[in-house]
Amino acid sequence: MEESESREIELTGHEAEIARESLDRHEAKAPDVERETIADLEAAFSEASDDRLTVSLTRAEARVVIAALEEREVRARGREEERALELRERFATAFDFEQRDVSMDAEAPTTYPARRP
Repeated sequence: MEESESREIELTGHEAEIARESLDRHEAKAPDVERETIADLEAAFSEASDDRLTVSLTRAEARVVIAALEEREVRARGREEERALELRERFATAFDFEQRDVSMDAEAPTTYPARRP
């Protein structure tokens, strides 16, 4: 999958909220060039109804969401940590990330599950 190619992912309202909150926290640490993308992503995830949301993202945008979710995992505990991990894995699978390309810590890369046929 090309970095600029779009793909849709369907989320529950709660999953969209987790992604939006994660992006909001991630924005403070993000480089300036990423902040506009984060603002656009936050707006897209804010459109969630109580039930479902289908979001169309590029692979590059998914990479930003994955990084934000990973930061959330580090700070979270218990069920919140599990939800962030599950959601990060869904994004990684949906956007064909076999191994983590967006590493916050180069010494501790995360391996994503291979995409299922």
